[in-house]
Amino acid sequence: MITLNLPYPPSTNHQHGQQAGGGRFLKPVVKKYRKGVRDYLLEHIGLYNPIEGLLGVQIDLYPPDNIKRDIDNPIKPILDALQSAALVADDSQFKLLQVRMHPKGEQALAKVCITRLCDD
Repeated sequence: MITLNLPYPPSTNHQHGQQAGGGRFLKPVVKKYRKGVRDYLLEHIGLYNPIEGLLGVQIDLYPPDNIKRDIDNPIKPILDALQSAALVADDSQFKLLQVRMHPKGEQALAKVCITRLCDD
């Protein structure tokens, strides 16, 4: 099991911007978040090979404020950042997901626990 204390992610609702020609781009806040996750992993885990196989993840969310939030909005940015940082080869490896939203804590964060699942 790997336990990570990641920064609280930006909402899925604010990940992409629209270009004039109809294309989409990642907003700077998402790029900054992914870099923060990558930096955290390098500092706390060091160099690593991507985790392989089927995975389960438990995410405990501690938001930065008491604003009413949807529980599903922070999930995709977290999983995408783990893939972008190459902790996992592909975020489709996650086959079990448990998420808990907590009240505002002392520090805004997402506590992420990753476990390997038995292959069926």
